[in-house]
Amino acid sequence: MRKIITTRTFAIGLLLVGALGGIAGAQVDRSVTRARYINTGLFSVASDEGVSFHVTLDDHRGAPPAKIALRLIDQTGAVVVQEHAVLQPGQSTTLRSIEPGVYRAQARILDPLRRLSDRRSVVSTVEIFDVNLGFAAVRRFICAPPEVDPGNKIPQG
Repeated sequence: MRKIITTRTFAIGLLLVGALGGIAGAQVDRSVTRARYINTGLFSVASDEGVSFHVTLDDHRGAPPAKIALRLIDQTGAVVVQEHAVLQPGQSTTLRSIEPGVYRAQARILDPLRRLSDRRSVVSTVEIFDVNLGFAAVRRFICAPPEVDPGNKIPQG
């Protein structure tokens, strides 16, 4: 006696295959990349201010790109705004917000596991600007510490 596969059974099977493929893809992505972080301390953004979080990948031409996740996190630990970018060596990206509050900035950098140049680094800065005068009217800078490799929590210097 032959069994007939219903549309519903077929659809459920496709969903399961897709889910397993997604999980396997995520595991492969984690196994071929390493994460590094840049974190600032807390800073305040007043009601007439905005914040720009700038991140740059510094490396020689031809080096592989890096995946960057930029976040502004409030004092409770909630991510308020985030953006993702893929940076080629020499490129920069900026995350902006005009919401007042107390924040810290974080960049999560995903690099390939293969050997990278000794020059490779990610640098960042935070600018607070007057929203009435625009991005060009920088009031103050909050500089970020160097990036940290999660396997080595204290930067070696």
